[in-house]
Amino acid sequence: MNLVDADYSLAQNVNVGLEDGVIGLYGGSGERIIVRGAEKNVLQRVTLVHELTHGLQDQHFELTYRWHEVHAGSALLTLIEGDAESVANAYLASLSDAEQVTYWELLDAFVATIDAAGDVFIPTLLSAPYTIGPHFVDALIAIEGVQAVHEALRAPPTSDEQILAPARFLSNETARYPALPRPRSGEQVLGRGTLGPKSPCSASSQRGSTSCRRWTRSWAGAATRTP
Repeated sequence: MNLVDADYSLAQNVNVGLEDGVIGLYGGSGERIIVRGAEKNVLQRVTLVHELTHGLQDQHFELTYRWHEVHAGSALLTLIEGDAESVANAYLASLSDAEQVTYWELLDAFVATIDAAGDVFIPTLLSAPYTIGPHFVDALIAIEGVQAVHEALRAPPTSDEQILAPARFLSNETARYPALPRPRSGEQVLGRGTLGPKSPCSASSQRGSTSCRRWTRSWAGAATRTP
């Protein structure tokens, strides 16, 4: 797909993205909230609302990342971040026009420092839960009300398909993945996985496009194996 150069280091760029691309954080053994920056400003306040929402989620719902189930972990993360981002967006909308302008200026300046590193692929993938998640949450609210979000947090979606097509989640339609061929003689399997439409949509910056929505509706599931 020509997304990266031949000498591209995935592990290194993921670590850089996780370190440099985080404004706020909730979690750890002390269940603390950490917000980046020494000065108190509107970007920090909106970030604090986002992280406080994570604290409420943690208090009221049993949110366990099932990383052994790649799709389930990804879908749960997108729901959690989408809910927190939706609450933060509502808070931002309640502020004055001047504060909103300042917020976007500060956020754009922060994003520019990440873009300056020259890596677009990893930041796009890492930001997917924050950009895709609110659309999923907003769809649940529009269709069945806020209670639908609470129910989703109790029984989370299990696939990217359900995130990108909320009607599939509400109708309990699960993803289907094809069986992989048996390893050939002498071949050792190093890893197995599944592939949903969210990653291709994110990587190609097609999240909101007609093309991406068409992929989602027609996606029947894909599986991978590393020999």
